[in-house]
Amino acid sequence: YQLGIELADQVIADYILNEQRYPETIGIILWATSNSRSHGQCLGEFLYLLGVRPKWQSGGRVSGLEVIPLEELQRPRIDVMGRISGLIRDMMPTAIGWLDKAVEMVAELDESLEDNYVKKHIHDDVDWLVEQGEDPLLATKKARLRIFGDPPQAYGTGVG
Repeated sequence: YQLGIELADQVIADYILNEQRYPETIGIILWATSNSRSHGQCLGEFLYLLGVRPKWQSGGRVSGLEVIPLEELQRPRIDVMGRISGLIRDMMPTAIGWLDKAVEMVAELDESLEDNYVKKHIHDDVDWLVEQGEDPLLATKKARLRIFGDPPQAYGTGVG
């Protein structure tokens, strides 16, 4: 997780240097082999960009998630889109579930849209989907999706 914090801080700093503002959305590709070798650095980066940290059990297992207060975070919550490989989906389903839970937690926070880009984008996407004729409940469910990958038993991009 600590390496994920460093990576997130670095990508945010680079973006600010080039754009003079915080990024609203960052995409992360999550591969099983790289996350296995790095003990989940990309998972940690995903969480920290959202402004969420894991709660640890003794022995190093994650037992839950905790929202980092904005006063401690010192920046807006960045919206993160994750593209997962079929292998990480199969090898680390619990970890992917934690990422989905983190998005849900951040989306429910009582924060301004300027401080919470996840909430801002979900709000905008729901409005757009409803304007297109989507049922509001289904629009909300669709707008909250942040992790995308292949269906079960499928691997690769299908390009080739």
